[in-house]
Amino acid sequence: MPRRLRDRPQRIEGGLGAETNLKTEPRFVGSSSSDSQEAGPSGRFRSSHRRSVSETRVPQRRMSEYERTNSRSRSEQRRAPGVKALQEIRALQQTTNLLIPKLPFARIIREVLQQYGNNDLRISLEALMALQESSEMYLVQLFEDAYRCTLHRERVTLGPKDLGLALYLRQRFY
Repeated sequence: MPRRLRDRPQRIEGGLGAETNLKTEPRFVGSSSSDSQEAGPSGRFRSSHRRSVSETRVPQRRMSEYERTNSRSRSEQRRAPGVKALQEIRALQQTTNLLIPKLPFARIIREVLQQYGNNDLRISLEALMALQESSEMYLVQLFEDAYRCTLHRERVTLGPKDLGLALYLRQRFY
């Protein structure tokens, strides 16, 4: 600020309508005499009372698209590999719900009935549910056996060789 503007006394109206000089009487408009004010190193007057939260709030910066998609909340912190898969396995083991959706399974069964039978074959809902439950049980047991073969090879990832070996052992010993 230029020197001549800084040295010029500024006039404001006091509390009772009388004009006061800021150089001689440091008061703010509407301030009470209980507010203690002192001159800072820059010559400006500052109040010893703290500002309210709304006065000190800094406007937040808008997040970019990259930050929005790649930011994680505290509850979504990075986990070790396989932890989420184990949580899903535990949750699925506790439920008795069917894993394959009912409508696609019913379509497959009707397609098989059309291929090997007459076009006018129908199936009841109870028979369809029994087929779905037994086929899911068979598949779960097959995948369990195949994963045991995977672990026997000292691997973690289930592969086609493991499924083939599990099917071969089932035919051989069952």
